[in-house]
Amino acid sequence: MWNGMVVVWRERLEALLVIGVMWSWTTARHDQRRLRAGLGLGGACLVVVASGMRRVPLVALFRLSEWLLLVTATSLLVAGLDRLVAMAWWPTWVDPLWDVSGGIDDSLG
Repeated sequence: MWNGMVVVWRERLEALLVIGVMWSWTTARHDQRRLRAGLGLGGACLVVVASGMRRVPLVALFRLSEWLLLVTATSLLVAGLDRLVAMAWWPTWVDPLWDVSGGIDDSLG
């Protein structure tokens, strides 16, 4: 039981440290407002998830979050590689690295 409490407090302190570092990086007022809005949105999501845990099947929740994490990780990888190509640190075999313009039709509407 004590080990669990230590882990929870350690995670809270790490979160406060990260928030403090992020706060020190935000010098402009609009950046601080964005940080507050993001933290508020995260807290609201935590309340919604915690209140609905009894009704949401965990298998479906983790399957959905797994796919969302995979899509996010893939997009971050592609964005990072695209940035490396732009800085000429990565060879340009295909440029742009991720092109979806062929599947999007702008002539509609």
